Amino acid sequence: MASKRRNMFQKNKTQETMETVWGILLSIRGRGVTGMLETQQIGIGRPQIPLSLNPCRSRDVNTGTCLSMRIVHRRQQKRGRKMVKVTTQESFDAAVKENMEMFELSYEEALLETIAQFEAQGIDLTNIVKSVAFICGENPITKLFDQINQSSTQEETICYLKELTEVFKRDMAHKIMAGKCGAYAILLEKIKRHEDNKAIVRAVVEALTVLMDDLIEDRQSLYFILHTISSLIVRNEHCETMANEGGLENIRNCLDKYFDDKKMHQKAFKVLSALAGNDDVKAKIIQSGVGPYIASSLSLNSDSLKFCIAASHLIGVLCLRNNKNSQTLFDLGCAEWIVQNMKRYNVSCDLQVVSCRALRNMVSHNPEIKEELVKQSIEDVLQDTLLQHEECSEQIKFLLRELGCNIVLKEPWTGEKGDKLK
Repeated sequence: MASKRRNMFQKNKTQETMETVWGILLSIRGRGVTGMLETQQIGIGRPQIPLSLNPCRSRDVNTGTCLSMRIVHRRQQKRGRKMVKVTTQESFDAAVKENMEMFELSYEEALLETIAQFEAQGIDLTNIVKSVAFICGENPITKLFDQINQSSTQEETICYLKELTEVFKRDMAHKIMAGKCGAYAILLEKIKRHEDNKAIVRAVVEALTVLMDDLIEDRQSLYFILHTISSLIVRNEHCETMANEGGLENIRNCLDKYFDDKKMHQKAFKVLSALAGNDDVKAKIIQSGVGPYIASSLSLNSDSLKFCIAASHLIGVLCLRNNKNSQTLFDLGCAEWIVQNMKRYNVSCDLQVVSCRALRNMVSHNPEIKEELVKQSIEDVLQDTLLQHEECSEQIKFLLRELGCNIVLKEPWTGEKGDKLK
């Protein structure tokens, strides 16, 4: 039975394709190419060309216009990405209902059939709610909003808000649908109405947080957010809270998405340095997979002195009292990059200080790392730096001592009678 339906569908599709081609030719002849390729704005500054390509609906042969849906080719900004076909929720729902009528299918069968048809054409359904209840006209989001408005007690309101939060967590399609239903305005109004009720405000904020998850694309906003967070997490419990709430994963995703943004990485490193003040969180930072991003950033952005200082400071904090972190970062080549940067920016005392501190924390209680660094002739680099920067001699000598190298110590006072402090 299923193969019969598919054969019928393929036959109808071929016939409709011929009608569409003929209709497009007539349309171009009648209106001209400019009139045919009307553009639609999706996003900012992205003109889109709609194509009538719906296999489930007939077309107007005189104009070649699709009666139910338009599939949009979205030009990706990044190179190497293919053109993506997208559709609307209304068009998808209409296609499901037509499949029910045309093939006498149930809601469940029609939904699966429609998904297969659209995916066969390479249409992205990520932003489409694929739910039988939703297609039947039962919108769980608007239903919960009605229940929240009608609730008479605080407990009921919080319960419905938690249910709403779970709906938002299902997928991106439900978040987009919530935005179309006016969720932002409704939830913000709830905060204003119950501003004195901390329990309700907290539940609303949690819903808003989930709703806005993964929707921040503005780099400037991310700069401000990272800068603000690094200033706020000054207490031990604040660091734990951020780590437990998924903060490390979000920072890692930020580093991954903006892998070529030097400023973004520098601000993210500042946040990680603040978080690493907590020893438990320090271990979780490397466990979350941030280590490779630190190493790759060092190699990509070594042309910036400020970035190298920020990266070396982060490595030093991560390696302090944590041998596993030290070994991981050493294996990723961070120590080698630090030494190279010390040679490159030998005039910067600030870089020499944070670099020596990072290497000292890395080799402390790690004899294998110590031996490797000595083999790389790091002693010569440190002795040259010591001659050039007397003001940072303390950190350099600390590192030389950890490496087991020779150190020339000054005796400012010998304790003899009449001797003065030099």
